[in-house]
Amino acid sequence: MFESWSMKHLSRYVRSLLAAALLLVLSLGLVLFLALFLLQQANRESEDASVALLQESLNEQLQLNTEALRDSLLTFMDQAGQSPKLLASILGQTAKQQGQLNRLQVKKLTAATLNANALVSSAYVHFEPNAYDGLDRVYIGIGDYSSAEGSLDVYWVREADGIRFYPIEDVSFKYSETPDTYGQRESEWYLCPQEQLHPCLTEPFSWELNPGEFIDLMSLTKPIFVRDSFAGVAGVDLNLDDFQRTALHLASPVFAGQARLVLLSQQQRILAATAYPQHRGQYLADVDAELALYLASDREALFQSNDQTYLVKQLAMPVVNTEWQVVLMLPMHSVLATEQAMRADLIRRNTENVVLLLLVSGVVLFISLWIAFRYVRQREFALNRSRNQLAMVFNTAPSPMAVARCHQGQCVTTRINQAWLREFGFSEQQVLGSNGEQLGWWCSEDDRRRVIDQIMDEGQLEQFQVWLQRADASQFLASVSGSTIEQDGEKMLVMVYDNITPTHHLQQDLLRLNRELDQRVQARTRDLQQAIQDLELAQQELIQSGKLAALGNLVAGIAHELNTPVGNAVMASSRFRGDYRELRKKVEQGMRRSDLTEFIEQGEQTSDILIRNLQRAAELINSFKQVAVDQASSQRRQCTLNEVVHNVLLMLQPSIRKSPHEVVSELQETILMDTYPGPLEQVLINLIQNALIHAFDEQPGRIILSASATEDRVYLYIRDNGKGIPEDLQARVFEPFFTTRLGRGGSGLGLSLVHNMVTGVLGGKIRLSSQPGQGTEFELSLPRASN
Repeated sequence: MFESWSMKHLSRYVRSLLAAALLLVLSLGLVLFLALFLLQQANRESEDASVALLQESLNEQLQLNTEALRDSLLTFMDQAGQSPKLLASILGQTAKQQGQLNRLQVKKLTAATLNANALVSSAYVHFEPNAYDGLDRVYIGIGDYSSAEGSLDVYWVREADGIRFYPIEDVSFKYSETPDTYGQRESEWYLCPQEQLHPCLTEPFSWELNPGEFIDLMSLTKPIFVRDSFAGVAGVDLNLDDFQRTALHLASPVFAGQARLVLLSQQQRILAATAYPQHRGQYLADVDAELALYLASDREALFQSNDQTYLVKQLAMPVVNTEWQVVLMLPMHSVLATEQAMRADLIRRNTENVVLLLLVSGVVLFISLWIAFRYVRQREFALNRSRNQLAMVFNTAPSPMAVARCHQGQCVTTRINQAWLREFGFSEQQVLGSNGEQLGWWCSEDDRRRVIDQIMDEGQLEQFQVWLQRADASQFLASVSGSTIEQDGEKMLVMVYDNITPTHHLQQDLLRLNRELDQRVQARTRDLQQAIQDLELAQQELIQSGKLAALGNLVAGIAHELNTPVGNAVMASSRFRGDYRELRKKVEQGMRRSDLTEFIEQGEQTSDILIRNLQRAAELINSFKQVAVDQASSQRRQCTLNEVVHNVLLMLQPSIRKSPHEVVSELQETILMDTYPGPLEQVLINLIQNALIHAFDEQPGRIILSASATEDRVYLYIRDNGKGIPEDLQARVFEPFFTTRLGRGGSGLGLSLVHNMVTGVLGGKIRLSSQPGQGTEFELSLPRASN
């Protein structure tokens, strides 16, 4: 059977393989033609896409460079503004204060500030009359420290050979509202912070430093406040020439210096420009009307100017109290040069790809044909070897196997292996050409018919248990599996007969043992249930004992707390009674008005002491009463979390005072809950006492209570800064009777009681977070309204 099947299969396989080789040759030719066509089309599309991608990439790069330049300019302005900020802070704090800086020291401080900030060209301090030290009349005419009128006005300017002090002769110049050529007040640098009470940055203006010597400046000033009132300004000047050089230097690396920068003020005046640096301070519309119109339109299209096209990016730059505009312009001729280089590179690569594709296709075709014919020879050898291996595997298989040919419902055995002969005891001559019905190895004809019918109908059968008979009439229980295969129009039946008699006996023994084991388990279960009930009863008794012990400690603490206010109240009442008797004696002897006045004053003091101590005692008693009622009744009611925490901390004050540690409540908002305050108070008491006992070594520690809330849940946090809990013990802290202080006062029930109350009657969750050496935190997640 195996020999004929292998030869027929090999003949069909060779023909199929040769046909596949011919089809491969034709397919490769067609694929090569299509590949060349598609490659050319893809190259054209790739070229267009590359150009579009290049333009998009340049646009993104221009955006990023504009943002980077804006950030650099903001950093520059922030550094320049540190000087007035420092001067205003120091002088505002020391003015009219004991130990304030004298005027010479203010002058030196302003000079040191200018020396320390190389970004600015001048630094100054100007005060309102008598606003600094109230000594203006003393300094009248002393120009080294003050103005001619005596007010504190200091002005330092950076020059080529160092910094120079310029005395102020007329203080009225800082109040001038005369507009300059561009409509800005001459003293905008002083009037703006005086009116708006916040830092100001002016538009560019022309300043006459010396007669006939004009310089273009921008002033950055900050108001000085003395006792929350405006007292003057501290400011610096930025030389517009130096500022423009700095801005252009920052823009020079952008696109290798090809990009143009235009920096505009809020009034569209030029602060720095690559193309027309000599026009700084002028309106952009007066210098480049086309660009001004383009920027005002806020368009995204390309900008055309003098036969040149630009990619333009403009960004707003908020600085101090105004808003500048950063504009970067990239000429398109640099983009076109890059585009042409990309086109040339694409053409070269496309030519190389076509040549490479032709070479690779020829090599692939040759190798494919060589591999195909070589594979045919290898496959023929492999099939012959596989046929021999299959026959050997079948004959040496450990399970009994048989093959039969079926025709019109009748099956005839054509092949059996050695395991089958050993198991059944028949000879090979007896079996070949016959079947189980004829030789009688089926104990039941019904079983034989069911097995054969199921295999024929369904095509397979798996592990059907049936009793079979050997040649010597002995019987065994077999697991029969089978399947059918089609070969040249004939149906072949393959059967496997596994002897499972030992397994059957073993299963019977296991069933008997299982019945006995079930009986033992039931008996042990009853004993275990009784033991669990006993342990639960003992645990409840210990928990109740712990509650009573804690309540006893609280009662003792409250009694101790009450002793002080009650004692003070008794002492005050005794004093009041003595004063009253003394007054009565004086009345009998002739009381003076001063005696009555003294008695009234002492009576008021005594009454205050008496009321305060009695109120303290009442507060302690009400708190203890509320806690006692809540823990005794465990009734659900509306309460605030703040109230519960306050009562608990009040009850624990004796324990807290005896320890070196501190317990702090950081609850801010009032959190309303509908819950069981008794169990919640017991939870807080146990957690705080547990922290006082276990969280700290000998150093004083801190326990903090905080909370937050959502619409339906409340989160309560109890954290300490103690030694923390080792990681290997964290999973056991909520276990009953687990304690690290066994024999030293620890019962191991505190945190177990906490866990049971939080997850039980309070309907919430508790989470532990701890790191050794970094403290411990318990997080309670509770519903606002308990079930």
